[in-house]
Amino acid sequence: MEQRDFQAERRKKLNLLTNNLPYFSKTALKIRTKEGKIKPFVFNRAQEYVHQRLEEQKRNMGFVRALILKGRQQGCSTYVAARFYHKTSFIPESSTFILSHQAKTTGPLFDMVKRYHDNMPSVLAPDTDTSNKNQMKFAFAPTDGDVKLISEYTVGTAGNEDIGRGFTIKYLHCSEAAFYEKTDELETGLFQAVAELPGTEIIMESTANGIGNMFYRKAMDALSKKGIYQLIFVPWFWQDEYRTKTPENFILEANEIKLKELYNLNDEQILWRRNKIVSLGSEWKFQQEYPMNATEAFVVSGDSLVDKEKLLEARKCDITDTNAPTVFGVDCARSNDRTVITIRRGRQILTYFVLENTPGDTGPKSVELAQYLEKLIKRYSPQKVFIDYAQGYGTIDLLRSWGYTDVVQGVYFNQNPSEPDIYLNKRSEMCINARDWIQDGNVNIPDDDAFFTECALIPDYKETPTKKKYIVPKSEIKIKLGGLSTDIWDSFILTFAFNVKYDILIGRQSVSRRIKKKTSPYQTTQRISGKQKADNKTIKVNFG
Repeated sequence: MEQRDFQAERRKKLNLLTNNLPYFSKTALKIRTKEGKIKPFVFNRAQEYVHQRLEEQKRNMGFVRALILKGRQQGCSTYVAARFYHKTSFIPESSTFILSHQAKTTGPLFDMVKRYHDNMPSVLAPDTDTSNKNQMKFAFAPTDGDVKLISEYTVGTAGNEDIGRGFTIKYLHCSEAAFYEKTDELETGLFQAVAELPGTEIIMESTANGIGNMFYRKAMDALSKKGIYQLIFVPWFWQDEYRTKTPENFILEANEIKLKELYNLNDEQILWRRNKIVSLGSEWKFQQEYPMNATEAFVVSGDSLVDKEKLLEARKCDITDTNAPTVFGVDCARSNDRTVITIRRGRQILTYFVLENTPGDTGPKSVELAQYLEKLIKRYSPQKVFIDYAQGYGTIDLLRSWGYTDVVQGVYFNQNPSEPDIYLNKRSEMCINARDWIQDGNVNIPDDDAFFTECALIPDYKETPTKKKYIVPKSEIKIKLGGLSTDIWDSFILTFAFNVKYDILIGRQSVSRRIKKKTSPYQTTQRISGKQKADNKTIKVNFG
């Protein structure tokens, strides 16, 4: 009886070691901790979450295709290395490939796997057939005649366009995949070495590295439920060690109170975050290295036209500019994007409006948009309304015919700039003027994720051979952003189309006084603004 119980317990443990990665890791694997100690590998919260997501995908699809977006030093590389070592050391004829983004990180990744192997209990460790700086081969006892089965673990560095060609790989680990070069060759070479068959796995893990790269595009597709990859995001505050003991007099700042409520943080996490921002030198650098969410990770990383620290300052600024001219920027909808209206008064964005399209529509019709804009004109009394001429010519003609000739002005994004010696076209000039407005400081933009995101995603300017500055076409930016159309940004930059001087004598009554009266069969009754609003009077507004 005791013998049977012993055998049953042995089989149970062997089954756990073979089929339960968390049990195998804490029982058989050793890691070097951040303190430099060698300890059993017990999963942290981030690793447990990643494991659950991968196992769920494997159950549902039969294979794994995953992107892991994370902050610094959260153990994702350690987890993936353990996952594939477990499979390679237990399953004959398995082939694992680790791809690193730099040669200097290739060695440490492979050393991690060798540490697993060297510290494995002898009763569990497979025989080593080959071991060098780039490869380990494990030998399994013959199961059919004299055939010896081999599994192999190989490491390589991204950048070699021929890497992976001719390979047959079952498990592919791509480390810091957002930093790879020559990704077209990787997608047609190495990735094709992993067949879309049951049991195969491709796991790419990385911190963010801006927009437009392969990892970003795949992440955007995953968020949009396109393709077979899933995106797994791991926030920094899941790490138990990312905490600092707070003093008795610790006081939260206003933005920290919001973060605490939004992400259910405690004061020790807030203080750790505050201290880390100081050590890194800026808040946006912290967000790049330790993101709170997937969108933030991509927005704050990589090169962009607008300095991200200045954007954060502008988002928190509450300055008002009551005596400055008010200007509208109107980006009219094309196919598959939106009509956006931004209202700026001097150093303050008062507000912006997004008019969403219905599927298959190209946005508001000219009359509808003109009527909507007229309501806003009467409410805000702008000195100028700059409208994208390419899609808004009908709206421009209507508003001018209604008497807003001096207020409404069409702008072609490709027209000649005001300073042709500096800029290639009007759009580039507007973009850089908008950038300078933000970076000069002491300006107020909406405390809004959508507005902030589009400003942060615009790529930096380039120069022609004749040193003229230009921004790449919107269509190219849209492709890099995975289909996101920067309509909010385009509306915002239109407020910088031309310099607008404020007429102090006319003030906020300038619009109504400059309207040229016209008759029309189409008339509506609207409340008037300004001082007359208190008298509850009405006026007729011409639409023809």
